[in-house]
Amino acid sequence: MATKSKAIEAVLSAACVADALGAATECMHPDEIIRVFGGPVTSFQTPPEKSPFAKGLAPGRLTDDATQMLAMARRVIGLERAPVSADAIAGFIDWSHDEEMFQRFAGPTTRIAVEAMRAGAPAEAVATPESYSCMFGTSNGGAMRAPTAGCAAAGDLPRPCAWPA
Repeated sequence: MATKSKAIEAVLSAACVADALGAATECMHPDEIIRVFGGPVTSFQTPPEKSPFAKGLAPGRLTDDATQMLAMARRVIGLERAPVSADAIAGFIDWSHDEEMFQRFAGPTTRIAVEAMRAGAPAEAVATPESYSCMFGTSNGGAMRAPTAGCAAAGDLPRPCAWPA
């Protein structure tokens, strides 16, 4: 069991480190990254003033995506049963109570989703194409939630691919 715990810790740590490495370069073209940072970013960097989200964050600071992933992980990893959507949603709602992260980083779609889920709307009703579109600023932070699903079902490949059910 210690091996599984260490593997889960390594996966979540790697996701946090990679996300923090990329935070300073978010929305930048590769040529601009080379110009601004003098080459590929291989260590934590101070985000440039024009960074849309990371501006003002200390190099290496956990981002909104990383803190959402960790909040969900606290809810689902180690459950004595298979995780369900409600577990992930509870983690997401937990994250929304982090005022620093929520107030600064929650975009329009995140705010709409949180308000709806706090009011009891099922996730299936919240995350629909009818509810969200590019005009609302929809983005895809799903890649940062995937490690939690994989760790919750470590060793059982089909389960995290279908989770949450």
